[in-house]
Amino acid sequence: MKLSRYLPFAPVLFLAGAWFTYPALWIGGSCFADFRLFGHASLALAALLLLALDPERLRRFFLPMRPPVMQVIGAAVPGCVAILLHYYHNQGDPVAFLNAIFYLVVPLAAAVWADEFRKPFLLYIVLLGAANLIFLLLQRINGIPGYGVTGNWNWSATVMILAGAAFAMLFRPKEWPFGALCGMLLTLIGGLAFYSRGATAAMLVAIPASLALLSRIRALRIGGLCLVIGGTLMMLAACYTDTDRTRRDLATAAATLFRGHPLIGIGIDRFESESPAALPESYFDNRYTAERHPHPHNEFYRFAAELGIGGIALCGAVILILYGAIRRYVAGEDDIYEPAFLLFAVLLPLLHGQVDVLLAEWPVDTILLIALGLNWHAAAGENEAADRPESEISTVRWPLYAVQIILAGFLLSLLIRTGLSGWYARQATLAARHGQDAGMLWETSRRWFVTPHNLYAGAAIALYDRKDPQTAIALLRRLETETPMQNYLHNQGMMARALAASGDLDAAIPRFEAELKNFPRDEATRRLLAATKAERDRLRNNRK
Repeated sequence: MKLSRYLPFAPVLFLAGAWFTYPALWIGGSCFADFRLFGHASLALAALLLLALDPERLRRFFLPMRPPVMQVIGAAVPGCVAILLHYYHNQGDPVAFLNAIFYLVVPLAAAVWADEFRKPFLLYIVLLGAANLIFLLLQRINGIPGYGVTGNWNWSATVMILAGAAFAMLFRPKEWPFGALCGMLLTLIGGLAFYSRGATAAMLVAIPASLALLSRIRALRIGGLCLVIGGTLMMLAACYTDTDRTRRDLATAAATLFRGHPLIGIGIDRFESESPAALPESYFDNRYTAERHPHPHNEFYRFAAELGIGGIALCGAVILILYGAIRRYVAGEDDIYEPAFLLFAVLLPLLHGQVDVLLAEWPVDTILLIALGLNWHAAAGENEAADRPESEISTVRWPLYAVQIILAGFLLSLLIRTGLSGWYARQATLAARHGQDAGMLWETSRRWFVTPHNLYAGAAIALYDRKDPQTAIALLRRLETETPMQNYLHNQGMMARALAASGDLDAAIPRFEAELKNFPRDEATRRLLAATKAERDRLRNNRK
């Protein structure tokens, strides 16, 4: 029995993995976000495995070289260079590297496996929408704010809108008008049920723009383009007119980081670590100031800050994909439903992503990247290249099997390590909520896989509960050396307290100063800094 018979099911398995990003979510468990199984690194490996399963598909996508494919590859080169340089700077951290290439390999895998992705992708979105609606109803019945399946009303609103559009796509007006009408109503209701201004505004721009861009009337296409540009500028302007100024200040921090690192940026997922020094002090006067700020709430600013010019070039690659896809759709003879949905599935998250966190979080991240890949496949068009003779394929079969085994082994290893680490992290959080000692659970979580979260939590228990500053210092140093985070929550202030408690006042003072730089309105830290300096001066005077 040949394995090739089952290859068409590989994209279904990929979507199943994306579905179980947070397994505890589907059993109604609290603290589900602590237990993340299929993160970006695991999905990037799964996408690489998809590409390795059938290299002939990959070859036919690239060869012979076609402008819609090579233009996108050329635009992505600066981003790839930036990612490789950060990989070198991070001393070859494979997980950080996989987290970065997630944004490259998932669209490529979707483009190469487009025919097998199309229908399962629609069903995936519809099922997410159904789950989202069920969660919303249960939350409202139980008197809980309606966050939906994602845990955030903005993300859930976008999922609901996309699910309605996918439902309408499955039941096209010509085939089942009532089903298509229900899908259209769900699209509109989804934008309103979660009270998300960003998702609603993006929907009101993306729906007419998707239809206008596919018109064979040139004036309408120009109007659709103007609508997209105007909507994007409107969303960008919203960052600077936010009444609470939080988005404006985060955008300012991203712009400051880009100016400081214009060529290759600060590195993917490092905004949280680098942004405290770039945030204006006015940010900490806002009503919604957070202890963590891992994202500038604007995807363009995020990629510009994290990958520099390479990130801007990747945004250019997205534009090239959409331009090529629209040209192909307009010239084709197929019905408008699928092209309109695929355009909408990209435009909606991109527009909403100008004021919110979408590409960094499940499930909109995977939805957008797959939709982008399907549009890229459409832009490339059908490749008429003939299959290679079996004799040529057989010469690379065994090396290819080795690559597949390595990727599958690495993926399985990563799933086991991150899965068990996340499981124990969730158990630790639940134990702490019930007033139990969670120290051993956090330690077990660290043994399987180190994250900033389990290191920080372990250090807090060591310092505040067990009065063991040396262990706290060791864990906080691991946070700085074994993860990409130099700044995570109040790690600088905790390190300062641990150093002071261990008697190393000279080392504690610059840590208190770093904490004040990260949180300039923290009066408790300011008083502790003054007290530590006074104690250091007293001890010095006594020695004289």
